[in-house]
Amino acid sequence: MTAPRPDDVTAACQFALERNMGVRAGESVLVVTDATRIEIATAFQHAARALGADVSVVRIPVAERNG
Repeated sequence: MTAPRPDDVTAACQFALERNMGVRAGESVLVVTDATRIEIATAFQHAARALGADVSVVRIPVAERNG
């Protein structure tokens, strides 16, 4: 299996934001991530901005354990 291209990931994020979450221009979007998922967070950030949303990204420390 090959890794998805960055534009495919951003397109998938935009689809999720628009179709599943109903994000529209002028709304606020908060993306919370850690260092292990920064690429996905960046894709969500770009996708939300492309929809005209005001985006904030918060990076939290990687937890030592899940939960």
